Amino acid sequence: MTSSGASLESSECGMVQPMRARIAGRVTPTTNQSELSSLEMIEIPVRQNPNIIECCQISGNILIQADKTLTIYAFQIKTHDISKLRFVDFEELPIYIEISFVPLKIAFCENYIACLNKDSMHMFKIMWKIHKTPEETKDPDYCDTNFKFTEEDITIDYKELLRKENTNSAKDKITVNLPSIVKSNSIIHKHSPFTFTDKEMNAIVRHNFPVEDKSHNYEIIHLIQLKLRPIIIENSQTQVTEEFKCLIMRPLYVEGSFKKGDGSDCYKLLKSNYKDSLAGVVCIITTLQEGYLFQFCDNETDTNVDHCISVYPFMGPIYNIVLEDHLLHALTETGLESYTTRVGHRLCRDLEIIDDISNSCPPVDQLLCLIGHRQFIGVEQILLADNYLVLLANGDNSPTHSIGSNSSSTTSYWTLYSLELPTPKTIFNDVTIAANAHRFSAPQTYCHLMSEAHMILRLSLRLMNWNILEGNVCIVAPSKHNIEDLVDTYQKSCALLGDHFIMSKHETDYMLCLPYYRMASISSYEVLKRFKRLQKESNIESMKGILYYLQTVMSESKFRTPDTSLKGAWKQSFIEEVLEIFESHNFNDLAHLILKNKMLRDYSTCKFINVLMNQSYGDIDKETEKLLALTLLYVQECNIREAERMINYISNNNSLYQLLVENWKLLFEYSGGPTVKHKNSYSFTEFSIVLMFTNGDILANVFVSLILDRKVNLHSILWMFLEYLPSRVGSDYNKASAVMQKTLEEYFKVYFANCECKDLPALARERSSVQEAIIILVRSYMSQLQVINIKEMNTPTPEENRNIEDASQKAKDDTEDTQTKDDNNEVKQDSKTPFFPDKNEQRKEDYLFVDLRYEYLDRMPPFQVEITSKLYETCIEHYTSKEICTPNKIADVILQKLQAVFCSKVVSDEVITEAHTFLALNENMRGYMSLKSILLDTGDALQFLLEACPQCLLQFGKDRFTRHDEWKSLIGCIQNKIIILSREPILKRVCFFHKKLLKDVLTYLATALHLEYFVQVLPLRNNRYMQNSDPENSNIDYSNFNLSNSENCDNDILNEIFCYDTYITICKETMHANQIKKLITTTGQQLLCTLNL
Repeated sequence: MTSSGASLESSECGMVQPMRARIAGRVTPTTNQSELSSLEMIEIPVRQNPNIIECCQISGNILIQADKTLTIYAFQIKTHDISKLRFVDFEELPIYIEISFVPLKIAFCENYIACLNKDSMHMFKIMWKIHKTPEETKDPDYCDTNFKFTEEDITIDYKELLRKENTNSAKDKITVNLPSIVKSNSIIHKHSPFTFTDKEMNAIVRHNFPVEDKSHNYEIIHLIQLKLRPIIIENSQTQVTEEFKCLIMRPLYVEGSFKKGDGSDCYKLLKSNYKDSLAGVVCIITTLQEGYLFQFCDNETDTNVDHCISVYPFMGPIYNIVLEDHLLHALTETGLESYTTRVGHRLCRDLEIIDDISNSCPPVDQLLCLIGHRQFIGVEQILLADNYLVLLANGDNSPTHSIGSNSSSTTSYWTLYSLELPTPKTIFNDVTIAANAHRFSAPQTYCHLMSEAHMILRLSLRLMNWNILEGNVCIVAPSKHNIEDLVDTYQKSCALLGDHFIMSKHETDYMLCLPYYRMASISSYEVLKRFKRLQKESNIESMKGILYYLQTVMSESKFRTPDTSLKGAWKQSFIEEVLEIFESHNFNDLAHLILKNKMLRDYSTCKFINVLMNQSYGDIDKETEKLLALTLLYVQECNIREAERMINYISNNNSLYQLLVENWKLLFEYSGGPTVKHKNSYSFTEFSIVLMFTNGDILANVFVSLILDRKVNLHSILWMFLEYLPSRVGSDYNKASAVMQKTLEEYFKVYFANCECKDLPALARERSSVQEAIIILVRSYMSQLQVINIKEMNTPTPEENRNIEDASQKAKDDTEDTQTKDDNNEVKQDSKTPFFPDKNEQRKEDYLFVDLRYEYLDRMPPFQVEITSKLYETCIEHYTSKEICTPNKIADVILQKLQAVFCSKVVSDEVITEAHTFLALNENMRGYMSLKSILLDTGDALQFLLEACPQCLLQFGKDRFTRHDEWKSLIGCIQNKIIILSREPILKRVCFFHKKLLKDVLTYLATALHLEYFVQVLPLRNNRYMQNSDPENSNIDYSNFNLSNSENCDNDILNEIFCYDTYITICKETMHANQIKKLITTTGQQLLCTLNL
């Protein structure tokens, strides 16, 4: 067993001391060795003769290569038991890596390893994962569209992929990316001297100890696998063999919060305490003439993408290279060459959101720049220090070799060149001087150079700087340096790039001025001043860039006001300059900016009105936007009459709706003081109030859209309405209330759209704001009905009186015609037309819960005259019938809406109690009977309608009955009523009406029920049907039935109402007809199946 040595030395050695050695992991330092100012050597035991030793500069881990084996030793800091001083130690990891070739160079950082020899290059990273069973990793019902096959010999079932793709219709389509094809499209493949993804190149992780926990698996992820191939010269049989020359790997740590690891698992032993700040890794390899830069994001999972972002064609054969944060230095036969890199371009795109609106970045494929080339004689080596670049020159050609020295001496002479590295700010200043020479003569060259300088500053701000912490154990740690001066220079570079792009004539270029000016953090006023200065310097008349910038920035209504006491004067001057630019260039989007920007409306209002009044558009959408902007400006001037006139000119309601949704902040204003932060401190603007009076329906739809898009919530809208309505009277109140009703109705249509009827109450109780809105809506309906009722009672018009008389006379004529038919044939059983035909008319109304409103309500006042009271009026002298409601379509629509809400069952018990109280105080109100019948239980409603409006009982049963015993109760109630009425001869007409009603009910049940169930709902004589009922499970109050006294009634009446033979016959015939229909349908289907058409 051999050993490898690593010497550790303190910064202060003092007097010469003998070197003390100890074995890593086995021997701890003595007390004297732990003291300061001592030099010690740590021997690391290895199993094979080591060839190369590489150390990670951040984690301190050591990688030792012996033949094809790589062994990792973890850097550890331990505390001495006696002296309590810290000391360095190394512990071998329980794994080692076997590679497929013997490397000549190795690079190692964190968990990334790169190996290189003359014809092969392999880079990979080691990942730690918990072992999973095959059942946990396979899902037969799901196909991941980002699947990867890490095994090389796996068979891909194409048919199975297609099947899974069809079953995952919601997922993206499967795309098979073959690595060789993907990488063949890269920037280096066409002329590269090597092949990609060499299959023979592999790395395997093996365990040192058999007892190692196999649940901790180490996975190798291959990043680069390159194999050089011979270059065949055309028209010749000879070939040139290329070889790899240099290898550099550099980690990229970015500024951020550091989460130091505790090293509790094996995976963390491979990484440093600052692994959370590791953004990526850069690897550069060179052949004899070219360099290739690869960059990998640490969080990236797709390794099939080609990560070579740039190729360096050096000016001569390469000796060595070094890479600092932002520059690549190459030592060639021609001298020292310095190039820019594309590391910052890729890093910014990995870490930032590049949307070209608030942030932008130069393209990665931009050409590289050779920014330095210096010739040195006999230089053979190059080294990189913190702030210096060190060159070593050969002694034979060294100018320091003395002429007078003995030429036969074998002494070697070296020349050392120490070149101070320029700071990013210095590089920026030098590049800026060179770029200014081409600013207006060659704009593309200027842009290219300034982009390079900009990215050097940007990368310097991103990357982390390191310092060495002094002590008996020296470790590296991130340093906090002052970057204020560098930030100022960076913002200056952004501003200069913005100046370049804003002067361009091409849209793709001048649109980039917006993100760069924002990154420079300069105000719009400063941008305008810079643009005017550039126009004078360059004599460029193009205004496309400044127009685009002003339009975009001012559309967002956010301006940075300069820190000056003359803010008002600054705004006035700025707006006048903007208006002058817009007028001189026929700017057509001025109305759009007025809608977006409040500052434009606050200053120069009259000027903007004059400019807009002189503009005309052929496009109707532009014209609508102009009129809306004028409305807003007139509101700003408190000229409400002109504002309403302008808004009334708008004819395109769709365009108005879209503009209001887009500019919804114009509808609300903050009404609280500077210290009020309550969420309900907002109110309607004067502009919103103008819309209420002119375009209430559109405004309501806008409110609904804002609530659904969660820009405002329902509670806030309700609060603003409740704050506004009490201060309004008359037509203003009515219009605002109508907008509130429309808003709630349209919102509830969407809220309850996809809900079944049985789930409506539960959905309404989920949110308190919805319950609150329902209460407000019901109260609004009832309040409107009450107001209309008061008006009708106080101010009846002559026309309404005539309508009442005509309706009353028509009702009397109908009853007289009915009585005439009764006298001719009172008990005629074969009448084909029922007294109240069952009409399923298509409803043309469209209001909330229209489909849930009971149909029997249409057969009650005010939609249909109440017949029973008219019959009593004809039978009894001095009988006063119920007053007929005056025709009022508006009131009828409100009543229908209120009825539909009650029928939907979304109202709470609190609302029902409140409605009962309201009806008790307003018995003469329109729709009193219908509303009360909805609020009562089914049994109570049946008793109430039997006395108040029996004409709707059949449809009432169809709408609300769910059990057979309820139909039985209805028949019994009608029979009981007929028996009572038959005792009074003067009520003959009323009795006939109920007989007709009984006939309609029995006829309907005979055609709708099976014979077995029909017989069960027929009450028996002498109240025997009561024995079969279940009073506990029924809402019907059976105590009101009094058929026990039917023995004193006329037997003819009893025989008539308890004779069911006719209806049983009808039921049998209906069943027979249904069976024949079913037989015909079945036989017809069988016949069609047998026919060969």
